[in-house]
Amino acid sequence: MDLIWLGPIVVYSFVTAFTPGPNNMMLLASGTNFGFRRTLPHMFGITVGVFVLQLAIGLGLGEVFKLLPWLYFILRLASFGYLLYLAYKIATSSAPSGSSEGGRSRPMTVWGAAAFQLINPKTLIVSVGFFATYLPPNPPAPKLILVVLINSLIAFASTATWAGLGTLVQRYLQKPSAVRVFNWTMATLLVLSMVPVLLGV
Repeated sequence: MDLIWLGPIVVYSFVTAFTPGPNNMMLLASGTNFGFRRTLPHMFGITVGVFVLQLAIGLGLGEVFKLLPWLYFILRLASFGYLLYLAYKIATSSAPSGSSEGGRSRPMTVWGAAAFQLINPKTLIVSVGFFATYLPPNPPAPKLILVVLINSLIAFASTATWAGLGTLVQRYLQKPSAVRVFNWTMATLLVLSMVPVLLGV
């Protein structure tokens, strides 16, 4: 079986998965505040969400956005509102795990992270653009499942990388004041990551 056609797909997936966005900003903050192990449900949730969303788009969900463009606008607004809530939670979260100030907040669950992918504008844009560029309409089931699995595995590698970076940052944030500065910075970056989407750029 000729797999050369997978090369551009892998490159596209790596670039879009590893670049900053709402998921990666939240994972960095979660890895810093809760550690790698407690962030695992968040990581697995993103992977599951990406798999389900891309499989649905490959099966025809992408056509819905073409027929009902206002639906995407509503999803963007819903996503921005939810991200403002998440930014608030990050900004007011506790000190890194193991410190005397821990325990005021909890990491995202598997199902919470998976559900977020359904309204995450970056994931939607990347996924719809992916299928429009690299796969024909109604692709064969084996091909569809293969590329969705590849994208999901790359997504998981990205989540592990960003959460791992968070655990490295955690080592340098021993003072509560440093934790607060970091969390407010991450909350701001999370909100700013939505600006290009809201402006349509």
